[in-house]
Amino acid sequence: MFFKDIIGQDKIKKQLINNVNNNRISHAQLFAEQEGGGALGMAFAYARYINCNDRTEADSCGVCVSCLKFNKLAHPDLHIFFPTAPTKDTNGVNSKSYIDKFREAVLDSHYMSLSKWYDHIGIEKKHAIINVNDCNEIIHLANIKTYESKYRIFVVWMAEKLQYRAAPKLLKIVEEPHDNTIFIFITHDPNQLPETILSRLQFIRFPPLGRQEIKNALIEKYGCSREVASNISFQASGNFSEALNQYQLSQPEEIFYLFRNWMRSCYNLKTEEIFDHIDKIASFGREKQKSFLKLGLKIINQCLMLNYNAIDSLKHFDEESGFLFKFSKKVNHKNIIPMANCLNEAISHIDRNANGKIVFADLSFKVHKFFKEGSN
Repeated sequence: MFFKDIIGQDKIKKQLINNVNNNRISHAQLFAEQEGGGALGMAFAYARYINCNDRTEADSCGVCVSCLKFNKLAHPDLHIFFPTAPTKDTNGVNSKSYIDKFREAVLDSHYMSLSKWYDHIGIEKKHAIINVNDCNEIIHLANIKTYESKYRIFVVWMAEKLQYRAAPKLLKIVEEPHDNTIFIFITHDPNQLPETILSRLQFIRFPPLGRQEIKNALIEKYGCSREVASNISFQASGNFSEALNQYQLSQPEEIFYLFRNWMRSCYNLKTEEIFDHIDKIASFGREKQKSFLKLGLKIINQCLMLNYNAIDSLKHFDEESGFLFKFSKKVNHKNIIPMANCLNEAISHIDRNANGKIVFADLSFKVHKFFKEGSN
């Protein structure tokens, strides 16, 4: 990855480049983002730039010996750690066991989400951690000489997954690292990191991507049509991982119309129609089911804004505005919070490999109940 490959985040790119060129590289940094903000790709672009032998004022050269090894994320002074768990194919419970698969997944897309990573290696979310074996390996590697470059760089992705009893092992090496050792921790939730470690990191907050940034990236990098890119950028809520997921799984209109028809069936309690919709939704993969539910949350949020006369909120959703105006009359202060909570709960269940038909059947009848409550 190069800085030019990262969507938006120009202020952070400039800050990191200036720090390198002015010899002000912090030895321990925390990249905090909501999912899909580009922190993982930025960490690798930054690591490449630090060790590049002929960097420019804007990016790495791409052709030196160091850059060529970064092309495959296989530089001997780049050490990567991430959540892992045993599978039926391996008993390994550390990052080293999965490093080839991780490189493969990231090189396919540096906007890889955590759930995509779990799917890639066939593990369930609740079991994945960065464990004591990984922490011991970090300490070991930090105490040996660099192989080729001036700096040894550790990238710890999803640092909130550090095992509670393992995290304290890193405290001393993070606080007092050896010369030319750099730690880049990446997290979606800084509050889950131990305070003793968090207090020793330079904090860099990645803002959500703008709709126009997501739209332009889909058009320019993936050949997406302007209409489809506009709808996806609206639904993605600043998360490019989600935007890619929607683009790769289906056209966003398909998900919208299915959600609209499902809601109408739930409202009228047309049981046969409800179960027809459930069969179709349950046939989707886990990522597409989650995208479907996240669209529902976005629509509910739009209804709330309409109820408070925030009409401008529809400017990116023109084709669906008729449904939103009607739906907003059925979703109000009496039922909007429990309905949103149930959708979020369903996303959590899907994330944990719950049976899709059971999840959506339960949700369908709860939604009908919420509609009744909203009309009383």
